[in-house]
Amino acid sequence: MHDADRPREPAEASSPTHIFGIPDRRAWPDLAALIGLALATLGVMWPLGLTNRILAGIDALTYFTPYWAYRSEALRAGRIPLWNPYLFFGAPFLANIQSAVLYPLHWPLIWLPAERALVWSAILHAWLAAALMYALARRTLRLTPLAGFLAGVVFGLGGFALARVENINQLNGLAWLPGLLWLADETARAADRRGIVRWGAALILVIALSFLAGHTQTFFVNMVALALFVVLTALMARDERRWRRLAVLAAAPAAMGLSAAQLLPTLELTALGWRSGGLPFRQAASFSLQPRLLLQSLLPPFGGGLAQSFGSEGYAEFVGYTGIAALMLAGVGAWAAWRRRSDDPGATSAIALGALAVAGLFLAFGAYNPVYYLLWRFVPGFDLFRAPVRWLALYAVGVAGLAGYGLDALARTPKTAHYEQGALHRRAWLIAGALALGMLLVVQIYPDWRVVAAWIGVAALAGGLMVALRRGFSPARYLLVGLTLAELWVGARGLPFTLATAPLALSLRNAPAALLALEDGSPAGRERFLSLSDIRYDPGDLAELHALQADRLPPQGVERMIRAAKLMEVIAPNLSLYLQLPAADGYDGGLLPTDDYVNFTSLFLPDAERLPDGRLREQLRRTPEARLLDLAGITYVVTDKQGDLWLDDVYYDLEHTAVIEPGQSLRLDLSGRNAPFTATGIGVVSSVAGEAPAGERVAEVIIETDTEPPVIYLDLLAGQDTDSAQATESGARVARMWPDDAGEGRDYLGTLNFPAPAAPVAVSIRVRPEAAGPLVLRGLSLLDNRTGAHTSITVSQRGDLDRVHSGDVKIYQRMDAPGRAWLAHGLTPAQDLPEAMARMAAPSFDPRMEVILEGNTPARAPQQTNSQEWVEAVEMTPEEQTYRVFVGKLAALVVADAYYPGWQAIVDGYPAKADRANGIFRAVLLDEGIHAVTFEYRPASWRRGVAISLVSLALLALAVGATFLPRRDV
Repeated sequence: MHDADRPREPAEASSPTHIFGIPDRRAWPDLAALIGLALATLGVMWPLGLTNRILAGIDALTYFTPYWAYRSEALRAGRIPLWNPYLFFGAPFLANIQSAVLYPLHWPLIWLPAERALVWSAILHAWLAAALMYALARRTLRLTPLAGFLAGVVFGLGGFALARVENINQLNGLAWLPGLLWLADETARAADRRGIVRWGAALILVIALSFLAGHTQTFFVNMVALALFVVLTALMARDERRWRRLAVLAAAPAAMGLSAAQLLPTLELTALGWRSGGLPFRQAASFSLQPRLLLQSLLPPFGGGLAQSFGSEGYAEFVGYTGIAALMLAGVGAWAAWRRRSDDPGATSAIALGALAVAGLFLAFGAYNPVYYLLWRFVPGFDLFRAPVRWLALYAVGVAGLAGYGLDALARTPKTAHYEQGALHRRAWLIAGALALGMLLVVQIYPDWRVVAAWIGVAALAGGLMVALRRGFSPARYLLVGLTLAELWVGARGLPFTLATAPLALSLRNAPAALLALEDGSPAGRERFLSLSDIRYDPGDLAELHALQADRLPPQGVERMIRAAKLMEVIAPNLSLYLQLPAADGYDGGLLPTDDYVNFTSLFLPDAERLPDGRLREQLRRTPEARLLDLAGITYVVTDKQGDLWLDDVYYDLEHTAVIEPGQSLRLDLSGRNAPFTATGIGVVSSVAGEAPAGERVAEVIIETDTEPPVIYLDLLAGQDTDSAQATESGARVARMWPDDAGEGRDYLGTLNFPAPAAPVAVSIRVRPEAAGPLVLRGLSLLDNRTGAHTSITVSQRGDLDRVHSGDVKIYQRMDAPGRAWLAHGLTPAQDLPEAMARMAAPSFDPRMEVILEGNTPARAPQQTNSQEWVEAVEMTPEEQTYRVFVGKLAALVVADAYYPGWQAIVDGYPAKADRANGIFRAVLLDEGIHAVTFEYRPASWRRGVAISLVSLALLALAVGATFLPRRDV
């Protein structure tokens, strides 16, 4: 029998009691190592664990913090959060596996604020990764505690793990990888059936935890690593146990049964998500390991500068360093394992880990590796994920194991070695020299020669310590471990998590506070908003923000705090979820948004300009037309002031444009919107689409007042083509300004004086019938020339916009918006989404008058809603919405919230059909009368998944429990 496959005896130095058993004298080294790993984790991650700072990277702040806050609030209330009404017109919450609702290690953290829970989850899982790597090294590779400690440090505190701190679900899933390999080995080597069942149950649980941690790509990588490790060790086994090793893979489907409560809803969402058909190769191969920057990826970033090297703030994706000393020890370990494969019980596993390291590095090259295209084309799973560089997980676990093996191999006496005295340290120097040569070659592309010098110095020091250890200087073992830990500590200073910032980053800002104040009632019942603002502006309290934290944070930490404040101000996705404000937008790089949502956004953006993961805020340049805002149930619009005008100390709001045709007029009602303002004149920013001689009357400005005279008529003249101000016969002051957005003409400012001071209650612009073309109205401001005071009037095509907040950004309210629920009397059938989209794209489509229903609904001509009809939201929770509706004649209640499997309608206490409306929303047909309408989210996938998980858990518990029953004598 091969020694590597012999059953372990309880008295062996690697007894399970050393890790999880009774802490007797033999267990102290293991307990000390685990405590040491915890201290090392806190030391390397001190900007998080030893301060009150929070993670403020884009994903950590705008994605995970909102998700964790929403999940924790629901779980604290005793509710399973199945639905998220605040993003993408509403979307599944639990089914999006990145929410990780069912991951048990999150549950104790729900009592912490979300931003602190993220920090402690990162620290916990970095330590867990190190501890499980220690277990793999001790139990599978048969290493000493010090070598196991080294392996744990290299994996748990290496660059690949810590670079994923701000993508917390990746780190959480990665932490279980060494545990999978360790428990697979334990199951295969168990001495009897009881051991097989117990170790196999542990493996099933860890596979399930790896899945529930919330990142499907990391789980996929983990499963590939497990399969490769099992197959490789089985091929190297020399007896019948190779078949048991292969049978270990049966734990994977058993774990999926245990995880069915998450798996079934996730599969349902996957089928409807934008990735359901797979990713194009260009997307699937994005974030590939770059050969020309290989050393920057695989060696510690002494001095930082990775963002500049990779030309991206997302440089953390490319980080995979393990330390120079660890790499050199791994080379020694690989050679030693190959030489000892016939008589060292851990050698075959070490060789398998080496193969994993090579495979991970090979796959990480992605687009630079022709084989990766074949894998994307023919192997299921490879076309579902981006970032091939994440295959470096296999490299990280392989190098960590081999580094520990190499440390023990160097410390062995020559008597037990299988090669001549001195050969090993010569090979160590050879490896060091090769690394040094490679580092020298990179000087010509690496911008800082001091970093290269530091690499060479560390390599020389590590090589010297390896030689000293080989010659019997035993303290060199500890010095090598210390050198590795020092490398990892210094290298971590260049990672994003060290830029953690002050909790002030999540403070409520003026714009979201104003929006929250505008809406009273339950959060889920608030009206929807669309944010179009970017963060190129400087906040008004910029100096105060700097002063508050400049002496407490590094400069980059202060910048992150300011960026976070700006993102909060514009309510960037997914901070709307954090604030519980329903948004038309969202951000997700995984299963969301649904394919229907992506297609629906083609109404707002051309296909070539759309990003598949949401983020309309970053793509829209103008407020969409009013009928599209109606269609999406949008009441509020948030914009910045980057395109507005300050001239002569007067502010003009140029966010919206109204086009008034010849012979037509636009009336803007000011009563009830602004405080009364006594003005002496009005400024008009406009242009005429067509040729109009300078000074020609093109329109009439009518000022309605509540004083004498009740109406003031002023002439608006065509602009003067001059850079200087000029007086006209009517007293208007005109000046050439700038080309309009289309570059087809120019906007002009005209100031029209009143005959006497007046307080306008309405302003109308009437274009003369003989005008050369329509008037393009951009901005209006009332002026008081006596005091220099002014107030800007909001322009809109329908005249229904009111600027309800103006600060760093602006909030507009659509005064007559239908909101998120309304009645439509016109019914138009459509067989599928493309047909519905074609109908909605037509300019004649008015969502207030007609609704497009999927199926064979009888058509009815569009009709105006009866003024006496009404829709009232009674009770709104994420998974249940109740309305009271008065219908004058047959109509559809249209709810501009996402249609998704599991939503059911109940009308007056009886089940009713919930129709797909306008491609992606919900509707129910109602007869004349007053009705109570309830929409409930009760997904069958969740109910079935829970049942399967409970049955699987019960069977697993029974199987393990049976192993503790006394054996019956035969």
